[in-house]
Amino acid sequence: MPKLFKEKLLTVSTKKIREIGLIVGQSNSILKKLVLPHNLFSFSFFLTVVSSIVSLAVQTRLPQKIPLFYSRPWGDDQLADRNFLFLLPLFSLFVTAINLFIAKTFQKKEDFFISGLCGFFSVFFSLVTIVSLIKIIVLII
Repeated sequence: MPKLFKEKLLTVSTKKIREIGLIVGQSNSILKKLVLPHNLFSFSFFLTVVSSIVSLAVQTRLPQKIPLFYSRPWGDDQLADRNFLFLLPLFSLFVTAINLFIAKTFQKKEDFFISGLCGFFSVFFSLVTIVSLIKIIVLII
């Protein structure tokens, strides 16, 4: 290859790399503004607290045995003590705490996509937990 061609190719490549770097930097700052993981985790913790309060509020109205393990065969295998209903909010709190730890780790590395994804997953999991809790309660009461 001629020397002049190599220099022009190198100059064009360097400019493109800088442009790509600017685009990636801008998208990362846009992700920072759009995805606010701390708000997502706050909402997830709020949903967990609400599900805990709901569990506490209906505790006395529930029978001693409630259907909780739907993956088991129909009958007595699905039934659990009513105190096991607190496992749902407790498990939701556990998942949210782990996702918060993972999100903080990736936020330090400036990977806002994964930290935002952890936040969205926590909210989704908390929503599924509270919906399941309400469905179980409505089924019984």
